[in-house]
Amino acid sequence: MLAICVYFERRSGCGRDYDFEKWRHLTRSFAVDHVYVINHVQIPCFQPDLDSFTLVDSFEEINWSGRTVFVEKDIPPNRTAVPYFEFDHLDDEMLCFGANAKGMVQARPKVDTELDGDWITIPTASKYGLWDIQAATIILADRYHRDNL
Repeated sequence: MLAICVYFERRSGCGRDYDFEKWRHLTRSFAVDHVYVINHVQIPCFQPDLDSFTLVDSFEEINWSGRTVFVEKDIPPNRTAVPYFEFDHLDDEMLCFGANAKGMVQARPKVDTELDGDWITIPTASKYGLWDIQAATIILADRYHRDNL
């Protein structure tokens, strides 16, 4: 089973400016089975338009038994990151993408000591990280390509 975890960040009232339409198309294109949306700003009326999702208030609420993979620009000092093109995907994994242009490390303090999983980096030409949807597209396309060679 393939799942992704998206760290929601508020744009404006009720999250209406956070466009989940692109996530819906992306998850369909790459056969993502389930999406976990971490609504850490706790907007009560926020309901993303996804086929199969669970809305949670924190990462700790996700009950995932497979491998967890964090896709980050900034890697915590006590973690070792693997470039995405060297990473071996498993059938049963959850890919976690942090808040836009931040990542989970910056969006959630102490993530380096609290969360277990594998860490992937995506090299870019600038010092800035990718937006979550960009990183997800690269990783999901890479995973699909390797599975269908």
